[in-house]
Amino acid sequence: MINFSEYRKWQRKHPNFMTPHIIGLYKYGELIIELSEGTGFSSDTIYGVTEVSAKGGKFKSLGGEVFTKLADAKVYLYDKYKIYLAPYKNVP
Repeated sequence: MINFSEYRKWQRKHPNFMTPHIIGLYKYGELIIELSEGTGFSSDTIYGVTEVSAKGGKFKSLGGEVFTKLADAKVYLYDKYKIYLAPYKNVP
């Protein structure tokens, strides 16, 4: 079973260096799919979609994709994982 609370604790110690601010977390089988945002090298806002293994309650980043537009990240999430994102606010 995926425990998002435990994942958040882990993520605070292991943030994505380019996109450290979580927008949303989604369950996909034994994976956590993280949508996050941050600042790119040109001081522009970027968005990341990261796959994280959650097997046995242990978390391991498996890599991801970076986007310059949130709309492109949403399309990617839908095309790859069938995750549809309605309008939302940032997760604290």
